[in-house]
Amino acid sequence: MRRTYLIIIALLAVIQLQAKVADSVQVQTQNVTITLPNGANRTVKQYIVKGPDTVIVLDKPEQVIITETEKGTQVKVIGVENEREFSYTYKVDHTPNDSVHVKQSKDFELKYPFPGANKNDSTRHWSIIGNGLYLGGGNCSMPEAKYMVEFGILNIMGIEYNSHHGQQISLGLGLNLREIDLKSDYRFVRDPNTGIIDFENYPAGIERGNSCHLWTTSIQFPLLYRQRIYKRLNLNIGGIMNWNVVAKCHTDYKFKPNADEQVDYHHQIGGLKYHRITFDAFGGISYSGFGVYFRYSPQNFLKKGYGPEIKNTWSVGVTLCL
Repeated sequence: MRRTYLIIIALLAVIQLQAKVADSVQVQTQNVTITLPNGANRTVKQYIVKGPDTVIVLDKPEQVIITETEKGTQVKVIGVENEREFSYTYKVDHTPNDSVHVKQSKDFELKYPFPGANKNDSTRHWSIIGNGLYLGGGNCSMPEAKYMVEFGILNIMGIEYNSHHGQQISLGLGLNLREIDLKSDYRFVRDPNTGIIDFENYPAGIERGNSCHLWTTSIQFPLLYRQRIYKRLNLNIGGIMNWNVVAKCHTDYKFKPNADEQVDYHHQIGGLKYHRITFDAFGGISYSGFGVYFRYSPQNFLKKGYGPEIKNTWSVGVTLCL
């Protein structure tokens, strides 16, 4: 009888050891009754060990779709390395006693030729951002304009959604400073009665160094979409709403009414009648935060009847941290 006890204990120990070693196996237990040689009954715990449920091993799948419903779970693999057309589906049915909790979520994702997720992406979907320093130059449709320069920041602060598939959408608050310089023959003047802005030639006898420009300051709200097109190379497109808060004309020149006299002339015109809200289209390409951009607005900056048409404004430049 003692020998029988030892055999039973040894068998149970072997089964327990196998269950602990095989991490991937399933272990179930149940109580069973055995009859000893002396006729006595004894209840012991029986271990039922099932092997791992490995159906297929796939290296570097391109897309894995897991669908779980009340009836069962389905795993579908589409595309593997060097075989994009590969497709494999595996189903596991639920039993009536299973407890199933289904949770669904979906991210937007553009397919090829764009790449997928990048290890440098943030692990969070939503984040607070501050980026988009830029400096550029351009012009407008006004014939008297010589050139335009601008600088600012797209996002002093903003919020960004990251899909983790190479796409980001952001909405921010930024600042834009812009200067439109006139050609050397012209300066801005304003009718004191009507407030209308017009052009006028400089008086005779002016010295070199004359300049006249329109200076504007805008609070901007950019809504931008960014798509990774190759590793760290990104495409940025979107629109910008400008809340124009400052617009002034500045004129500076040196005037010599006679050979013995020189007058330094500095004049500023404020109170311009301009549109408070304007819109720009924005596009650019960046690599590791450095890039180039293009910006365009078809709208007239000054209100109709209160000055020359300053519209079809465009600019190109460089960006940093975008």
